[in-house]
Amino acid sequence: MAANAYRDRYLQGRHPSDLEKAVNYYREALHFRPPGHPERASTLKELADMLQRRFERDVALVDIQEAIELNRKALELRPLGHPERWVSLIDLGSTLSLRYQQEHKVADIEESIKVLRDAMTARPPGDSAHWTCLYCIGWALTRKYEKERDVAILKETILLYRKGLRLNPPSTPDRWSCLDGLGNSLRSRYEELHNPSDIREAIIAHREELDLCPPGSPLRPGSLSALSLALETRYRQTYDELDLQEAIQLRQEALALIPPESPYHAAARQVFEALLQLQNDLDQHPEQPELDPKPQLPSILIRDPAEGI
Repeated sequence: MAANAYRDRYLQGRHPSDLEKAVNYYREALHFRPPGHPERASTLKELADMLQRRFERDVALVDIQEAIELNRKALELRPLGHPERWVSLIDLGSTLSLRYQQEHKVADIEESIKVLRDAMTARPPGDSAHWTCLYCIGWALTRKYEKERDVAILKETILLYRKGLRLNPPSTPDRWSCLDGLGNSLRSRYEELHNPSDIREAIIAHREELDLCPPGSPLRPGSLSALSLALETRYRQTYDELDLQEAIQLRQEALALIPPESPYHAAARQVFEALLQLQNDLDQHPEQPELDPKPQLPSILIRDPAEGI
């Protein structure tokens, strides 16, 4: 099917025209797979996936709204006992989390976490899909934490990501996402509780994550940014200039990898320039300055690591 070919090509090269063609061809395919067609649920899912990717690229709410509705329709076609029901639950939960990130409606994140937990209970602990469920719950809980600032939420996400690391030993393809989630959760807890072991472990996790995203990987900009943020966070507490210098270097490399036309570029440049200002302030006033212990990120840079930046 042409839609699948353009989808695969977009996932390989990230060319916008391939994504647009995939969306158009999946829309067309739905006309040939009306209600009752055995492939209608899978086509609804594929169209929703492409719209979600376009939302993650362009941050256009209309795309995530439609993706949610398509995922609901796909879920209706996969009732209890259907072998692919857990997939539709994950798709719906993930898109609800993304909309919550933009609109901050509590109903979205509560429903997201509920359906994702339902997906996890549908898979046995030893199943290869169990980690996917764990990761998606962790990501949704992190979005909830960003709004509520309840450290108890972080405790659960850290436990989930540690479990993910046990399920994904070195050389497994999903290990980088466990490391990203764990590092971010530990950094957030450090910002709240100031336990040095948390930020130390966060930096170690992000370094390993970056090692798994070599030059050319679409995930590398996000991993560079995550490590930079952890180092900046530690600098704001310890005033170790080496941390600040490395954070700047990592942000500069990440910025160079984000296309100027990307909606993330301006925000990434803003963060990079703020780091340069920190260095300038330090050069002019070598005594320890009074710093906000929490770096401030534009909301657009809070991302799903699966999309890099």
